[in-house]
Amino acid sequence: MVKTLPAVLVRTTFVLSQAEYTHFALQEGLVATVYVKLKEKEIKQKQLTENEVALRNAKATWASCQNVGRELRMNIDGELEEIMNQHQHSTKTRILKKLANLNNGPLLIPQPVNGYINLTDIGLSPNQKRLLNFGLNCQVQRRVNPHHKRMEIEKLIEDIQELEKGRKINISPNLIPELICESGRNRGSAKSKILSKELITAAQELRENKDIVIRKADKTAVYVIMDKTDYLQKINEILSDSNKFRKISRDTTNAIKVRVNKVIDTINAKMGGVHFQKITGEYSPGYMYGNVKTHKNGNPLRPIISQIPTPTYALAKKLNKLLTPYVPTEFSLRSSKEFIDLLQHKSSQGLIASLDVESLFTNVPVEETIDMIIDEVYHGEKTPLDVPENLLRQLLRLCTKETILEHLMGDFISKSTALLWDHL
Repeated sequence: MVKTLPAVLVRTTFVLSQAEYTHFALQEGLVATVYVKLKEKEIKQKQLTENEVALRNAKATWASCQNVGRELRMNIDGELEEIMNQHQHSTKTRILKKLANLNNGPLLIPQPVNGYINLTDIGLSPNQKRLLNFGLNCQVQRRVNPHHKRMEIEKLIEDIQELEKGRKINISPNLIPELICESGRNRGSAKSKILSKELITAAQELRENKDIVIRKADKTAVYVIMDKTDYLQKINEILSDSNKFRKISRDTTNAIKVRVNKVIDTINAKMGGVHFQKITGEYSPGYMYGNVKTHKNGNPLRPIISQIPTPTYALAKKLNKLLTPYVPTEFSLRSSKEFIDLLQHKSSQGLIASLDVESLFTNVPVEETIDMIIDEVYHGEKTPLDVPENLLRQLLRLCTKETILEHLMGDFISKSTALLWDHL
């Protein structure tokens, strides 16, 4: 703030972007420009605070209206949001025009990207849109389940002891007791600093809406909102293939665990010692869901079968580790980056083709694949495993063809085909 003006200065007051400035020019041909704000910061802050208070009061008054139906409220909220969007658009256009004039050319401004795709006819409230626009990369800490925490720490202790037994690590004598103590502690807070009460309410509204399903997009980190009937229809189309799945009348999880443990006991007895850990603890069927392929016509689903809660999950991971050295690598690539490097540094010969296989993992012929694995392990060029051939075949079948999953509607489905590696 300039309080006194020298006689040699000529003052001109003008307005730019809702703030008053003063232009001072030196006389006698010497030109200099100085911009001095005339509005005090305290005045602006006071006006901003008054506007925020008025907006909060208006929202509270609107929220307290008990005689307004949910549908009418959503319609009014939608109209208000449209008015706000129009105001923001006109303000943004005006500011960009000024900036373009100052820059002597157009400016490229990053555009916001929606964190969701709505494939339904259901309108979303402003708070629901704000919540979904946080996107999949926004992580909110959940309340810790004490039972799950104890199970995870028990599994961690088993893995640590297995590594120590194989002389791969040395552990401190106090580590195991400290982990056991940690399993009973409740650390941190599940209270979110970014989720307001309005956003929590919006999340509850989305969860309680029985007409929609919210899934992840297949190739994009965004949410996809689908009609539940459409989602179930597409899931049922996948499960209706009797060559891959069959419906069963009961949960056979415990029976599978008993059968696997019998094979493990036989293997350990024949090999001498404990080479495979017996399956202990409580388990449940796997589950199937679908990520939406929004980049394809008709928005089909990519079926994903999670075997994490099943009794064969840990066994399948161990088998995968044992069999990985036998997988041919001459014509294999570890990642898309390796493929790009290969194209950039080597001259191509012939044609490069990309094949898109529909539902790859559920279309793999399991018996033929198991035969190929057995042939490579026991009749190939590398040293075969010490596990008897017929028993390894039984384990592979149990981990692929005998696992079950639970349908979204509560039915139990047995997989007629699967891959060992879909457990990873």
